[in-house]
Amino acid sequence: SAIAACLARPVEGLARVWRERRFVAVDGGAVRQGIIDRLVAVGEPGAWRHAEILDFKTDGFADDPPSAEALSAKVDFYRGQLVSYRSEIAKQFRLEPASIAMRLAFVGPGVVAEVGGS
Repeated sequence: SAIAACLARPVEGLARVWRERRFVAVDGGAVRQGIIDRLVAVGEPGAWRHAEILDFKTDGFADDPPSAEALSAKVDFYRGQLVSYRSEIAKQFRLEPASIAMRLAFVGPGVVAEVGGS
């Protein structure tokens, strides 16, 4: 399945996998906190090359499989959350945001969606 495929360990070099990685950050006086469901970083501490954030969602869809429009709407809804996660991981791991992939795994229909973002 698509979800099982994205849970496979990366085949390229060293990788570290975290489940439910918590963070708390202060940004412009505001406190941000979150829990990243799954984070994979490829490389070594201090020399990370890229990373992937995977967030699991249990949202329902009217159709199975979901329509492209419905999936796109859900991705748009959650984009801000994942961009916030990416921003924090970029700081912690000293990575460019563009080197951090973001994905949503909708467990009901078994669909994984890439999340683009600025």
